[in-house]
Amino acid sequence: MIAALVLAAAVTAAKPCSTPEFRQLDYWVGEWAVFARGNKIADSSIQRILGDCVVFESYTALRGYAGKSFSMYDAATKRWEQRYVDNMGAFHEWRGGPTAAGMQFIYKHDGEIDRMTYIKQNADRVEQLIEGSTDGGKTWKVSYDGIYVRKR
Repeated sequence: MIAALVLAAAVTAAKPCSTPEFRQLDYWVGEWAVFARGNKIADSSIQRILGDCVVFESYTALRGYAGKSFSMYDAATKRWEQRYVDNMGAFHEWRGGPTAAGMQFIYKHDGEIDRMTYIKQNADRVEQLIEGSTDGGKTWKVSYDGIYVRKR
């Protein structure tokens, strides 16, 4: 019994990101075509990197825009974090976690709040909904509604 516990501890230590919380965004991993209002706007590659600890997105729009995100479950705070950078000089720090609606992140800036939710529609479709609020979260306005469709 003790030997089994020691072995389990060693395996967990060797794979620190193997708990179920680190897998809560796995439905987004894959190769995607991204659509808005029925038109293709981008391609996106989502991969697990760094020992499966980080969900990495490489987003490339058809019109020259590009962005990268690094999402990770932080076991110390028990929440998800995302860092997003793009070729326009933007840097966003999102914080959140799973909700009834999907994986949701909040970004607070300049007296405003942005709420981003990844909604698994099925195994081959994920919606990314970004909404903004200027009144502390009382009302929300959609600023982006992208549909990720898995490439075959």
